[in-house]
Formats: sequence, structure tokens, C-alpha cells
Amino acid sequence: MKFIKFALICALFFSTQTFAAQSKDGIEGFKAYQKKDYKTALKKWKLGCTKGDVNSCVSIGSLYHTGLGVDKNESKAMEIYESGCKAKSGRACHNLAAIYQSRDDNISAQKFYELGCEAKLPFSCHNLAILEQKKPTPDNAKTIEYFKKACDYDGASSCHLLALAYINGAPGLQNDEKKGANLLKKACDLGFIPACNDYGETLRFGTGVKKDPQSAAQLFKKACDAKFAPACGNLAFMHFYGENGAKDEKKAVELLRKSCKFGSEKACEIIERVDENGTKTDKNSQSNESNQTAVLGTKDQNQTTQK
Repeated sequence: MKFIKFALICALFFSTQTFAAQSKDGIEGFKAYQKKDYKTALKKWKLGCTKGDVNSCVSIGSLYHTGLGVDKNESKAMEIYESGCKAKSGRACHNLAAIYQSRDDNISAQKFYELGCEAKLPFSCHNLAILEQKKPTPDNAKTIEYFKKACDYDGASSCHLLALAYINGAPGLQNDEKKGANLLKKACDLGFIPACNDYGETLRFGTGVKKDPQSAAQLFKKACDAKFAPACGNLAFMHFYGENGAKDEKKAVELLRKSCKFGSEKACEIIERVDENGTKTDKNSQSNESNQTAVLGTKDQNQTTQK
């Protein structure tokens, strides 16, 4: 996989909910926001802002930016963000950059993302990498540097993308499956479910780590429980091939149905064939499971991720 392909799959990150409120009013405003009581949040943040709490001021800007509890007013949000950025609020700089990026003003966006990244906001560093890859002649070394910074600041999705770069190869980056596996683990530990699935794959096949089917199955189950379709499929085939104990074809079909339900077209195709063969076997007085096995057996064991 080319680095640019997976660098561009991430959506624009806009920080609307990371409130590092310091004042009492700011904290109370955040609690009200979590309860979706935006009018109370605005009231509390106004009090905090008048007392010099920059985070409360920036949070007011996010309400005008999104139109929560107030009439949406992007111009007013920008004014607040500009003041917050001058006051060294990384979140204000980041949100201002996001507005410029949404307007295709990538020069201004880059300027303010740089300030956000300097403030150790992982999303700002991440978005700088995205902007770099969108240039006519991107500097892949810079892209990698931005992703590394974002990952260092615990940006889970950035760690995930960086891991894929090490494992699959990327211009300007030496392949290092062990480092890639370690980064997948970090991203998973930070709560990024797709990384849990991919780390499970490294453990399943021993890519950069010692082969560990039991741990792989646990990670696939965790991601499947979070409704991540590829993980349900991966766990299904582990059950089918008996990679973590006895073969369990019935469980494999059950998991494939889940994968289909969660959006995997490939799983739906396989299940459709299973059901068709099941109907035929009923007519011939044969067990459904034997025909399900035949259909599932067409899956290549080495294909680790459903598309």
C-alpha cells in the first residue's frame, strides 16, 4: 500500500470537545456540555472567559462554530479563535486552521496547524501530514515527521497510520515490522479499534512479533464487539481453520453474519453462498454445516483483512 493512500483516508480533525478547562466556571460549563445543555455551558463559559480563562473563551468559539446552543456564526468563531491563538491556546489555533482548511485556504491552515502542533496537539500534527500529502509534490519525509510527532503526543490514528507505513513500506521510510507492530499496540491501547484489529493480524501471522493466536483472537473479539466488521471476519476464519483451538464452523458462520451486519460486503457474499448451499443440503438430507464448510473453505487463509 502506498503511503499517500492511507495518509489521505483520515478525515479532517476538528477539536470541539477537548476542553482543557481550568477555571471552576469552565469545568461546570464542560459538564453542562457533556449533558448537551449548551445554554448552561455558554453561560458558564462566558463567566469563565470574563475571568480570564482562555479555554472557556475558546469553548464559546466552538459553540458558534458548530451552532450548538447559539446561532451558527463562523466569523464570530474565528474572531474568538484568533484571540485564543494569540493567547497561546493550541486548541484555538487548531480550530482556526480547520476553518481555513474547510475553505481550501491551505496556506493559512498550515500556519495555524503548525502552532497547534507546537502546542503538542496530535490532531494538528496529523492534519499537517494530510496537508503535506495533498501538495502537488509532497515531501514524504515531512509527512512521516508530522505523523511521528502526532503519535508521540498520543494521537492514536496517527500511530496507526505510521505503523502501516513501517509494515507495508512507504517512500523515505525503512520497513520495520517490529516497530510497526509496537505502534499498532500503542494505537490499540489508546482506544483506536481499527488498530486493535491490525495488531491482532500481526499476532495471528507473526508479523514483527511472536505468533500468538490466543491474543490475536482476543483482539479480534474486542474489535468485533465494537462493531468493526473486518475483525468479526478475521475471528470467523480463525474459528473455521481452528487456529486457536478446535475448529468451530458454526461459530465461524455466526461471526460472518455479524461482519455482514456491520458492513462487510465480502462477508455478505460468503453468507449468501452459505445460505444457498444450506437450502440445497436440506433437499438432499445433508447437514447444513457440511455445506457451510465447503463455502467457507473457499476463503484463502492468508488473506487477513476483508475488503
